[in-house]
Amino acid sequence: MLSDPARFRLVHYCRRVGTGPADWVERPCGNPFGRERTRRVPYSDPEFRRLVWADGEVRDVLVDDDNFEVLADELGGFASPINLLQLMCDMTLEAERAGVAA
Repeated sequence: MLSDPARFRLVHYCRRVGTGPADWVERPCGNPFGRERTRRVPYSDPEFRRLVWADGEVRDVLVDDDNFEVLADELGGFASPINLLQLMCDMTLEAERAGVAA
């Protein structure tokens, strides 16, 4: 699925994802009573998100959410699944902002 250099970069991104300051973003959330509400959601800092977004091979794999289990298995013990999930969420946010269908 990923080339060896891209896998190495993804492991590096997974290890780095939680080290920077959080970027809190207002996101809409559902309400059982029908009122629109928002909540603050932590994402990785914008510079880090732009760095990962610029890495096309890694970005394309992260934006496709069907790849989570495959990626987690492929990376084995080299990257935490929760960090991988955070990266996938970050790339979904970047895709929304870039107007790209995720």
